Amino acid sequence: MGVATDIVIHNIDIRAVADADSSSIDGIGSGIRPNSNVPALIPDPDAMFVIAMLTYAKNKDLGIKFFTLIMDMDVLARNPGNPLNVQGYVPNGNTMSLVRQLDTRPYLPGIYIVGTTVENSYAVSLPATIEFRQATVRGEDTVSLYALTTSGNMARPITLRKNSNGLWKATEFSSMFVGASRIPRTQRVDNL
Repeated sequence: MGVATDIVIHNIDIRAVADADSSSIDGIGSGIRPNSNVPALIPDPDAMFVIAMLTYAKNKDLGIKFFTLIMDMDVLARNPGNPLNVQGYVPNGNTMSLVRQLDTRPYLPGIYIVGTTVENSYAVSLPATIEFRQATVRGEDTVSLYALTTSGNMARPITLRKNSNGLWKATEFSSMFVGASRIPRTQRVDNL
């Protein structure tokens, strides 16, 4: 068990991933490996988690498929009858309760994008940069990284576990859904 202080910076053209149609999604997760030479379309799983959040905020069905691809089997449920399944799996109920927080806080993924501010409602401009700080290595198959935020919050942990195929998957990420300390103001429309 060790602690590292490296900053992992991902410069990602999110459009390449978010514009994918759901019929081609099954192939995206097949090469996700941290700190390896993977195609530009397939970022590291920590960055992919933020991309899944951004995608879900714009397209729930595609976002759920993205989450399924990057999550550890322990947070998935077998449900081949679900039209959003990927190879028969979807995020389990506990995981979906976290993901659904994006329904009322669609700005939340933007706090992980460098350069966003509360003043612009954490609007993302592309290409985007996502920064993670490596925190704790817990053996050969588990690592916790911290996503840096622009909202004035402390960095948020996400834990990745290497699966039997050598792919890294998100296994604990509840802090990624905690609200921002500085929330964008919404202008209420009074039609009365």
